[in-house]
Amino acid sequence: MKQLLMGCAALLALGAIAAPPAFADQASDAAAAAKKDEANAKAARDRAAHYASSAASHAKAAVDADAAARKDVISRRAEYRKHRLAANDRRHRHAVSAQEHAISASASAREKAVTDSAHAEKRALDQQNRR
Repeated sequence: MKQLLMGCAALLALGAIAAPPAFADQASDAAAAAKKDEANAKAARDRAAHYASSAASHAKAAVDADAAARKDVISRRAEYRKHRLAANDRRHRHAVSAQEHAISASASAREKAVTDSAHAEKRALDQQNRR
């Protein structure tokens, strides 16, 4: 019995001696796994930050492109309006000029008619006086 107890004690001692390296291996494995998980998490975080930055850059580029397109449309519309107003102004000036010309021609025609009538009367009177 004494030998049995000594054997058990020896086995326990051997187990005790052998146990810490096993636990140490498990602890180092757990530490290595934790370190690997931390590296993976950092890589995932960096990747997510890169994707977010890239998405923000693309969104900004899209907003800038949209703003440029709108600015271009506004500019084209303003240019079109400017040309249309200039054409309207030219037509108006032409119409006013034509109207003024017509009024002037009408006045000239009236003056000519009055003058011709006066000359005709004078000729008629002169002819009567000569007779």
